Amino acid sequence: PERTGLLEGMRESLSSAEWEEALLLATVAHLPTSAARPTTEQLARSGFAQLTESGFRLHSLISEAVLRSHLPAATAVLAREKARLPLMERAEAFERCGHHTGLAEVLEEVSEQLWRKAPEAVLRWDELLEAPATPLRDVVVGGALKVLGRNRESAERLERALAAGTLAPDEQLMALGDLCWVQAGTDPEQARATVQRGEALLDLADPERAGRFLTN
Repeated sequence: PERTGLLEGMRESLSSAEWEEALLLATVAHLPTSAARPTTEQLARSGFAQLTESGFRLHSLISEAVLRSHLPAATAVLAREKARLPLMERAEAFERCGHHTGLAEVLEEVSEQLWRKAPEAVLRWDELLEAPATPLRDVVVGGALKVLGRNRESAERLERALAAGTLAPDEQLMALGDLCWVQAGTDPEQARATVQRGEALLDLADPERAGRFLTN
């Protein structure tokens, strides 16, 4: 019931490295076992963290108390250790901490196609960000809108991304591949023109990306 005292006792019981690991754990629902460090395992052995099938975690009440009292420190640790987290867990942690700069970075990661795994979450994160969307973010959000069947909005975001003229050939092919699917149901001629735009980029793109475009 006395969370301030509990946190003070927890901090006094841990080394600096263990405390920072606890701060990181407070930002995530679970830390995958593949991302664990000796300090993570020590927290579990000493009873401060739990090891579940999903990975390591703090009790939810402890996590809430840590973030309430030590949010800047936890956010700083998360920003430093973000590469340890899979992209989905990283985005959820940034959302939990209100770290919109980190969230914006995640929404520019097109290679993992996060919009296919969690389209609703992608749209939620996009709405949280006040800064204007970059072309890469438009590709990601356009893909999420396509998955959810919001074709008109998807086409608007994808066309805006392509119109910027800053996307690499691989990124253009990704956007064009989604755009032709969005257009196919309403304007087959426009969809064919979109496919031709993509075909003109095939020799400039990574062979795997070119192959995926042709397969689609």
